[in-house]
Amino acid sequence: MILVRVSWQDLFDAGYVDGAEVVIDGKTYTCRLMTGGNDYQLGTDGLSGGHPTDNEWDCFVSGAEPVEGLPTLTPNDRSGVLSDKVLQAPHNQFWNWIGAVSWTSTPYANRETARCCRGYQAGQFFYLNTYDHRHEDIGWRPVLEQLL
Repeated sequence: MILVRVSWQDLFDAGYVDGAEVVIDGKTYTCRLMTGGNDYQLGTDGLSGGHPTDNEWDCFVSGAEPVEGLPTLTPNDRSGVLSDKVLQAPHNQFWNWIGAVSWTSTPYANRETARCCRGYQAGQFFYLNTYDHRHEDIGWRPVLEQLL
């Protein structure tokens, strides 16, 4: 996460929800938010991830599609208990999700004004906020896709 106290609406207005073209060191990228599912997993409190599960957060951050060389979630990282052990764990040290949720590009399925967020109390945690919400525990985690 590179910026907190930014709303989903701020990111949308700037073009970063679905993707804005940016140039970094002479290379062109699309800068956008990850997808994160549009609802809670059926019958869960958010600790089971988002629904549907083929979203980018669950695939890459939560590890449904493990990427060689990236740390994977351990049972402690999935517990929902914030602790120094989880804070220092390799997964959080790489993804930095503890204590803050990241906006996703995905609107919540059951409330027009809500947008889906991920992280905070577990690597796979699913949460939502109103699209205009700004706070120190919510922010922007951009994805860069290099354009050829």
